Amino acid sequence: MGNSETTNRLGVQWLIKLRWWAVLGQIVTIVTSNLFFNLPIPYLVACTILLIEISTNIGLQIRLSSIKQPLLRLIVPFTLSVDILLLTAWLHFTGGPMNPFTFLFMVPIALGAILLPHRLSWGITILTIFCYGLLFIPHLPVFITTPEQTIKNICDINQADMMRHLHGMWWAFAITSCLITFFIAKIQTSFSRYHDTLNQLKHEQLNNERLSSLATLAAGAAHELSTPLATIGIAAGEIVYECKNDAHISADLKEDADLIKDQVHRCKDILFQMSVDAGSMQGEPIVPISTDRLLQLTLDLLHDTTGISITNKIPATIFNLPKRSVSWALKGLLKNAIDATGTDRAINLTCYATTSHLCFSVEDNGHGMTPEILKSAKDPFFTTKPVGEGMGLGLFLANSICNRFHGSLSCQSDPHKKTVVTITFALDQVSP
Repeated sequence: MGNSETTNRLGVQWLIKLRWWAVLGQIVTIVTSNLFFNLPIPYLVACTILLIEISTNIGLQIRLSSIKQPLLRLIVPFTLSVDILLLTAWLHFTGGPMNPFTFLFMVPIALGAILLPHRLSWGITILTIFCYGLLFIPHLPVFITTPEQTIKNICDINQADMMRHLHGMWWAFAITSCLITFFIAKIQTSFSRYHDTLNQLKHEQLNNERLSSLATLAAGAAHELSTPLATIGIAAGEIVYECKNDAHISADLKEDADLIKDQVHRCKDILFQMSVDAGSMQGEPIVPISTDRLLQLTLDLLHDTTGISITNKIPATIFNLPKRSVSWALKGLLKNAIDATGTDRAINLTCYATTSHLCFSVEDNGHGMTPEILKSAKDPFFTTKPVGEGMGLGLFLANSICNRFHGSLSCQSDPHKKTVVTITFALDQVSP
């Protein structure tokens, strides 16, 4: 269940509870008015309104568990609108604007400002002000005779001074309602921004902790494996040397020795990449470098650049960047594109600048990603490659570098067609 649906559902639950309290309050008011104040009450109207409120509340309570998100969003404004109309009818038949309980019009306004989006909350406010104003319209149809007429006589509003006072109360209510709606909306917006900022800081802290763990892992792995890898590399080198100087040694043994030597170098490259990506990204110095030089460093890291085309729209522009970290990040994006396209590759690496960001975009003609994979693509250690062919850190580390310079990493993918990965850096962070 999404956060929006959960919020709406909680709002409806609290609204149902509030309506039950409102029903209880109306019953107490009717009984108190009749027993202690000897005020006549239009019981037919009162019972009709109570019956509508009770039946709708029971219906909401029963249907709440089965109501889906699209309909759930409309339940609160619809219910508040019904309550406003019922309150207007109740006040009309029990004294109109002279009824001291007109202040209850403030309740749906406050609830709407808290529970609804800005436009709907303003709609509730306008409807409430309009319904309050209806109480001042003379000769409004009245279906109750004796009790209502008695209340009208008790609450005489024919005097001009009293009418001006009541009209002033209505204007004060309208102004207060608008202020409440406006300021609650502003406060909610501020709280929403605060929580978004807090969540972003927590996410950045989590990423930093992951990077620190990765750096520790890489340093430990490099320390533990450096000696055995060096020993294997020396032994493999001696075997290759012997194979070259001894004609009696078979070619198969020479190929095996070359394979061992290549795999040792591969292990060293993996350890180097882990330590460089995780550790130097935090400590590597930032140097001025042109985009042409940065792209060339990226291509130098690849063993095979077949099918990769470079488009640099700002070739001579200088930026302040950690060149090793950025080039390794771009190399990781290109490596992912190569793995996705295979031998029939057509990969485009484009460098360009917008009004606010430096951008690098890698587009391939591979098989694309499903929405589920796309959602988790930037998570650390998430990979769809076979075991041993990837650690699932490329997009995570590239995104971490972008965040360091107030940028971002975005993925756009059409399943079975292509994928476009774009990393950006804020110009105010990387410009000389």
